[in-house]
Amino acid sequence: MIIAFGFKMKTVILNIILVFLILPIRLDAGQDDALPSRETEKVMSYLSKYNDKKNYDYIESLLGLPDSDIGSGIFVLTFNLSDETTITIGTPDKNEVFYIKHSGPGIDGTIEIYKKTEKPAPQRFGPKSGPHS
Repeated sequence: MIIAFGFKMKTVILNIILVFLILPIRLDAGQDDALPSRETEKVMSYLSKYNDKKNYDYIESLLGLPDSDIGSGIFVLTFNLSDETTITIGTPDKNEVFYIKHSGPGIDGTIEIYKKTEKPAPQRFGPKSGPHS
């Protein structure tokens, strides 16, 4: 009985060890497609599709947490990419995005990837209301 229990226990322990040896290999499978990423080509591909229907959470899901906040008044968040260039995001509340820019070595100036378009204020028609109308 003790011998059989010892054999079963060794089998269980060996299986546990094998799981922990194989598990990291399986977790690495498909990492090329994993997000967040700082691979420049992948990031630029996703950011080029950014539009008014998306928000800051979309960017954070692509890039992870920002490397720094250089803003004053609004958040100006920077994300360093794999090729030493930088993505800069302007957001007043970490929800709505005002702009996305790309700059750094090999880029002449700054590339504007996205800029929020302002909707024109609605025009008022009809009689004016107020004390001076």
